[in-house]
Amino acid sequence: MIQSSEADEAVTLFKDLMIKYNIKAYDKKTGRGTVRNIVVRSSRKNELMFIIVTATEEFKNKDILTGALVSGNKSIKTVVQNINTKNTNLVMDRKNITLYGSGTIDDYIDDLIFTISPDTFFQINPVQTEKLYQKTIEYADLSKDDVCFDIYCGIGTISLMAARHAKKVYGVEIVEQSIINARENAARNHISNTEFFAGKAEVKVPMLYKQNIKADVVIIDLPRKGCEQAVIDTIISMSPKKVVYVSCNPSTLARDIKLLESGGYKLQKVQPLDMFPWSVHIECVTLMSRVKE
Repeated sequence: MIQSSEADEAVTLFKDLMIKYNIKAYDKKTGRGTVRNIVVRSSRKNELMFIIVTATEEFKNKDILTGALVSGNKSIKTVVQNINTKNTNLVMDRKNITLYGSGTIDDYIDDLIFTISPDTFFQINPVQTEKLYQKTIEYADLSKDDVCFDIYCGIGTISLMAARHAKKVYGVEIVEQSIINARENAARNHISNTEFFAGKAEVKVPMLYKQNIKADVVIIDLPRKGCEQAVIDTIISMSPKKVVYVSCNPSTLARDIKLLESGGYKLQKVQPLDMFPWSVHIECVTLMSRVKE
Protein backbone atom coordinates (compact mmCIF):
# COMPACT_ATOMS: atom_id res chain seq x y z
CA MET A 1 0.00 0.00 0.00
CA ILE A 2 2.92 2.37 0.48
CA GLN A 3 4.50 1.60 -2.90
CA SER A 4 3.79 3.97 -5.79
CA SER A 5 0.89 3.07 -8.08
CA GLU A 6 3.30 3.17 -11.03
CA ALA A 7 5.47 0.48 -9.43
CA ASP A 8 2.45 -1.66 -8.51
CA GLU A 9 1.13 -1.41 -12.07
CA ALA A 10 4.52 -2.39 -13.51
CA VAL A 11 4.69 -5.53 -11.35
CA THR A 12 1.12 -6.52 -12.24
CA LEU A 13 1.85 -6.03 -15.93
CA PHE A 14 5.00 -8.15 -15.72
CA LYS A 15 3.13 -11.01 -14.04
CA ASP A 16 0.54 -10.92 -16.82
CA LEU A 17 3.30 -10.97 -19.47
CA MET A 18 4.96 -13.96 -17.78
CA ILE A 19 1.69 -15.87 -18.17
CA LYS A 20 1.16 -14.66 -21.74
CA TYR A 21 4.63 -15.69 -22.90
CA ASN A 22 4.86 -18.82 -20.72
CA ILE A 23 7.85 -17.67 -18.68
CA LYS A 24 8.10 -19.69 -15.49
CA ALA A 25 8.97 -18.45 -12.02
CA TYR A 26 12.08 -19.98 -10.46
CA ASP A 27 11.51 -22.83 -7.98
CA LYS A 28 14.19 -22.92 -5.25
CA LYS A 29 13.48 -26.57 -4.42
CA THR A 30 13.78 -27.96 -7.95
CA GLY A 31 16.11 -25.33 -9.45
CA ARG A 32 13.78 -25.00 -12.43
CA GLY A 33 12.23 -21.89 -13.89
CA THR A 34 13.54 -18.51 -14.94
CA VAL A 35 12.37 -15.45 -12.98
CA ARG A 36 13.68 -15.38 -9.40
CA ASN A 37 12.79 -11.87 -8.28
CA ILE A 38 11.53 -8.50 -9.47
CA VAL A 39 13.09 -5.32 -8.10
CA VAL A 40 11.50 -1.94 -8.86
CA ARG A 41 13.37 1.26 -8.01
CA SER A 42 11.30 4.44 -8.08
CA SER A 43 12.52 8.05 -8.14
CA ARG A 44 10.76 11.04 -6.61
CA LYS A 45 9.34 11.71 -10.09
CA ASN A 46 7.98 8.11 -10.10
CA GLU A 47 10.35 7.14 -12.89
CA LEU A 48 11.07 3.41 -12.62
CA MET A 49 14.04 1.11 -12.99
CA PHE A 50 12.63 -2.40 -13.53
CA ILE A 51 15.05 -5.21 -12.66
CA ILE A 52 14.30 -8.80 -13.68
CA VAL A 53 16.39 -11.26 -11.66
CA THR A 54 16.77 -14.52 -13.57
CA ALA A 55 18.37 -17.89 -12.93
CA THR A 56 19.81 -18.02 -16.46
CA GLU A 57 21.09 -15.38 -18.85
CA GLU A 58 19.02 -16.54 -21.81
CA PHE A 59 15.29 -17.16 -21.69
CA LYS A 60 12.61 -17.31 -24.35
CA ASN A 61 10.77 -14.21 -25.52
CA LYS A 62 13.12 -11.90 -23.61
CA ASP A 63 13.04 -9.13 -26.23
CA ILE A 64 9.28 -9.41 -26.81
CA LEU A 65 8.67 -9.33 -23.06
CA THR A 66 10.84 -6.23 -22.60
CA GLY A 67 9.12 -4.40 -25.45
CA ALA A 68 5.66 -5.20 -24.12
CA LEU A 69 6.65 -4.14 -20.60
CA VAL A 70 8.01 -0.76 -21.68
CA SER A 71 5.12 0.00 -24.05
CA GLY A 72 2.61 -1.00 -21.37
CA ASN A 73 4.02 1.26 -18.61
CA LYS A 74 5.42 4.65 -19.60
CA SER A 75 6.94 5.20 -16.14
CA ILE A 76 9.57 2.54 -16.84
CA LYS A 77 12.71 4.36 -18.01
CA THR A 78 15.08 1.39 -17.99
CA VAL A 79 14.88 -2.40 -17.79
CA VAL A 80 17.80 -4.42 -16.44
CA GLN A 81 18.29 -8.17 -16.26
CA ASN A 82 20.28 -9.38 -13.25
CA ILE A 83 21.60 -12.93 -13.49
CA ASN A 84 21.68 -14.86 -10.22
CA THR A 85 22.67 -18.50 -10.74
CA LYS A 86 23.67 -19.14 -7.13
CA ASN A 87 21.80 -21.18 -4.55
CA THR A 88 21.49 -18.25 -2.19
CA ASN A 89 18.96 -16.06 -0.39
CA LEU A 90 20.51 -12.94 -1.89
CA VAL A 91 18.02 -11.20 -4.16
CA MET A 92 20.58 -10.13 -6.78
CA ASP A 93 24.05 -11.11 -7.96
CA ARG A 94 26.70 -8.96 -9.68
CA LYS A 95 26.04 -9.44 -13.42
CA ASN A 96 23.62 -6.97 -15.04
CA ILE A 97 22.48 -6.70 -18.66
CA THR A 98 20.64 -3.56 -19.79
CA LEU A 99 17.61 -4.59 -21.85
CA TYR A 100 16.15 -1.10 -22.33
CA GLY A 101 17.24 2.46 -21.57
CA SER A 102 20.49 3.55 -19.94
CA GLY A 103 20.62 0.98 -17.14
CA THR A 104 20.39 3.77 -14.53
CA ILE A 105 17.88 6.27 -13.23
CA ASP A 106 18.34 9.69 -11.63
CA ASP A 107 16.98 10.97 -8.35
CA TYR A 108 17.35 14.14 -6.30
CA ILE A 109 18.12 15.00 -2.69
CA ASP A 110 17.86 18.72 -2.01
CA ASP A 111 19.18 20.20 -5.25
CA LEU A 112 21.73 17.43 -5.85
CA ILE A 113 21.23 14.89 -8.62
CA PHE A 114 22.32 11.26 -8.23
CA THR A 115 22.78 8.45 -10.74
CA ILE A 116 21.52 5.13 -9.39
CA SER A 117 22.71 1.79 -10.79
CA PRO A 118 20.95 -1.57 -10.25
CA ASP A 119 23.35 -2.89 -7.62
CA THR A 120 23.97 0.33 -5.69
CA PHE A 121 22.30 1.35 -2.45
CA PHE A 122 19.78 4.17 -2.36
CA GLN A 123 17.15 4.64 0.34
CA ILE A 124 13.69 3.43 -0.74
CA ASN A 125 11.70 6.29 0.81
CA PRO A 126 12.79 9.41 -1.12
CA VAL A 127 10.75 11.92 0.91
CA GLN A 128 12.06 10.73 4.28
CA THR A 129 15.55 10.18 2.86
CA GLU A 130 15.91 13.92 2.36
CA LYS A 131 14.92 14.52 6.01
CA LEU A 132 17.27 11.75 7.19
CA TYR A 133 20.28 13.21 5.42
CA GLN A 134 19.42 16.80 6.34
CA LYS A 135 19.38 15.74 10.00
CA THR A 136 22.72 13.99 9.49
CA ILE A 137 24.30 17.16 8.08
CA GLU A 138 22.72 19.22 10.87
CA TYR A 139 24.29 16.96 13.52
CA ALA A 140 27.67 17.01 11.73
CA ASP A 141 27.65 20.83 11.87
CA LEU A 142 30.63 21.02 9.52
CA SER A 143 32.81 24.08 9.04
CA LYS A 144 34.89 25.07 6.02
CA ASP A 145 38.06 23.89 7.81
CA ASP A 146 36.73 20.41 8.62
CA VAL A 147 37.83 17.15 7.03
CA CYS A 148 35.00 14.60 7.01
CA PHE A 149 34.95 10.83 6.55
CA ASP A 150 31.76 9.29 5.10
CA ILE A 151 32.12 5.58 5.84
CA TYR A 152 29.84 3.17 3.93
CA CYS A 153 29.17 6.10 1.57
CA GLY A 154 27.22 4.31 -1.16
CA ILE A 155 26.82 6.49 -4.25
CA GLY A 156 27.97 9.58 -2.36
CA THR A 157 24.64 10.96 -1.16
CA ILE A 158 25.77 12.14 2.28
CA SER A 159 29.30 12.83 1.01
CA LEU A 160 28.14 15.42 -1.51
CA MET A 161 25.78 17.07 0.94
CA ALA A 162 28.64 17.26 3.47
CA ALA A 163 31.11 18.54 0.88
CA ARG A 164 29.16 21.76 0.48
CA HIS A 165 30.02 22.61 4.10
CA ALA A 166 33.44 20.97 4.63
CA LYS A 167 37.01 21.44 3.45
CA LYS A 168 37.30 17.84 2.22
CA VAL A 169 35.21 14.65 2.30
CA TYR A 170 36.61 11.13 1.96
CA GLY A 171 34.08 8.40 1.12
CA VAL A 172 34.61 4.65 1.58
CA GLU A 173 32.33 1.94 0.17
CA ILE A 174 32.76 -1.79 -0.56
CA VAL A 175 30.61 -1.85 -3.74
CA GLU A 176 32.84 -0.74 -6.60
CA GLN A 177 29.91 0.33 -8.82
CA SER A 178 28.73 2.63 -6.03
CA ILE A 179 32.13 4.34 -5.98
CA ILE A 180 31.98 4.76 -9.77
CA ASN A 181 28.55 6.38 -9.36
CA ALA A 182 29.80 8.52 -6.45
CA ARG A 183 32.59 9.97 -8.59
CA GLU A 184 30.15 10.57 -11.46
CA ASN A 185 27.71 12.22 -9.06
CA ALA A 186 30.40 14.54 -7.72
CA ALA A 187 31.26 15.59 -11.26
CA ARG A 188 27.59 16.05 -12.27
CA ASN A 189 27.02 18.30 -9.26
CA HIS A 190 30.28 20.26 -9.82
CA ILE A 191 31.70 19.23 -6.44
CA SER A 192 35.49 18.87 -6.41
CA ASN A 193 36.41 18.47 -2.72
CA THR A 194 35.57 14.77 -2.45
CA GLU A 195 37.64 11.60 -2.85
CA PHE A 196 36.18 8.11 -2.94
CA PHE A 197 37.74 4.72 -2.19
CA ALA A 198 36.38 1.28 -3.11
CA GLY A 199 37.03 -1.46 -0.58
CA LYS A 200 36.14 -2.82 2.83
CA ALA A 201 35.75 -0.10 5.45
CA GLU A 202 37.81 -2.12 7.94
CA VAL A 203 40.71 -2.03 5.44
CA LYS A 204 40.38 1.41 3.81
CA VAL A 205 39.69 3.51 6.91
CA PRO A 206 42.80 2.27 8.80
CA MET A 207 44.78 2.73 5.55
CA LEU A 208 43.76 6.39 5.32
CA TYR A 209 44.65 6.93 8.97
CA LYS A 210 48.09 5.35 8.48
CA GLN A 211 48.60 7.81 5.59
CA ASN A 212 48.00 10.57 8.16
CA ILE A 213 44.61 11.45 6.68
CA LYS A 214 42.43 12.27 9.69
CA ALA A 215 38.84 13.36 10.08
CA ASP A 216 37.45 16.15 12.23
CA VAL A 217 33.98 14.64 11.78
CA VAL A 218 33.10 11.03 10.94
CA ILE A 219 29.73 10.09 9.42
CA ILE A 220 28.77 6.40 9.35
CA ASP A 221 25.67 5.18 7.50
CA LEU A 222 25.71 1.46 8.13
CA PRO A 223 24.14 -1.82 7.07
CA ARG A 224 22.16 -3.75 9.69
CA LYS A 225 25.19 -5.65 10.98
CA GLY A 226 26.67 -2.43 12.35
CA CYS A 227 30.25 -1.23 12.43
CA GLU A 228 33.34 -3.41 12.07
CA GLN A 229 35.60 -3.45 15.12
CA ALA A 230 38.60 -2.23 13.08
CA VAL A 231 36.60 0.83 11.99
CA ILE A 232 35.58 1.67 15.55
CA ASP A 233 39.17 1.20 16.76
CA THR A 234 40.43 3.54 14.03
CA ILE A 235 37.82 6.18 14.83
CA ILE A 236 38.81 6.10 18.49
CA SER A 237 42.51 6.37 17.58
CA MET A 238 41.81 9.17 15.11
CA SER A 239 39.80 11.03 17.76
CA PRO A 240 37.45 13.17 15.61
CA LYS A 241 35.45 15.76 17.52
CA LYS A 242 32.14 14.24 16.38
CA VAL A 243 30.76 10.94 15.15
CA VAL A 244 27.36 10.97 13.41
CA TYR A 245 26.06 7.40 13.28
CA VAL A 246 23.10 6.58 10.98
CA SER A 247 21.57 3.17 11.66
CA CYS A 248 18.59 1.05 10.63
CA ASN A 249 19.17 -1.45 13.45
CA PRO A 250 18.77 -0.17 17.04
CA SER A 251 20.47 -3.25 18.55
CA THR A 252 23.77 -2.89 16.66
CA LEU A 253 23.52 0.89 17.13
CA ALA A 254 23.37 0.38 20.90
CA ARG A 255 26.30 -2.06 20.76
CA ASP A 256 28.49 0.37 18.80
CA ILE A 257 27.51 3.37 20.93
CA LYS A 258 28.77 1.46 23.95
CA LEU A 259 32.08 0.75 22.20
CA LEU A 260 32.51 4.38 21.18
CA GLU A 261 31.65 5.55 24.69
CA SER A 262 34.36 3.28 26.08
CA GLY A 263 36.73 5.01 23.67
CA GLY A 264 36.02 8.52 24.92
CA TYR A 265 32.78 9.62 23.27
CA LYS A 266 29.52 10.77 24.80
CA LEU A 267 26.07 10.25 23.34
CA GLN A 268 24.48 13.67 22.73
CA LYS A 269 21.39 13.19 20.55
CA VAL A 270 19.31 10.45 18.92
CA GLN A 271 16.68 11.26 16.31
CA PRO A 272 14.51 8.36 15.06
CA LEU A 273 12.93 8.69 11.61
CA ASP A 274 10.05 6.63 10.26
CA MET A 275 11.55 5.50 6.97
CA PHE A 276 9.42 2.36 6.81
CA PRO A 277 5.76 3.22 7.56
CA TRP A 278 3.50 0.53 9.05
CA SER A 279 6.47 -1.61 10.01
CA VAL A 280 8.45 -2.07 13.23
CA HIS A 281 11.60 -0.66 11.61
CA ILE A 282 13.09 2.80 12.13
CA GLU A 283 16.18 4.69 11.10
CA CYS A 284 18.14 6.66 13.72
CA VAL A 285 20.57 9.55 13.41
CA THR A 286 22.88 9.68 16.42
CA LEU A 287 25.35 12.36 17.46
CA MET A 288 28.34 11.49 19.61
CA SER A 289 30.96 14.00 20.72
CA ARG A 290 34.48 13.44 22.03
CA VAL A 291 34.76 13.96 25.75
CA LYS A 292 37.16 16.79 26.51
CA GLU A 293 40.05 15.77 28.74
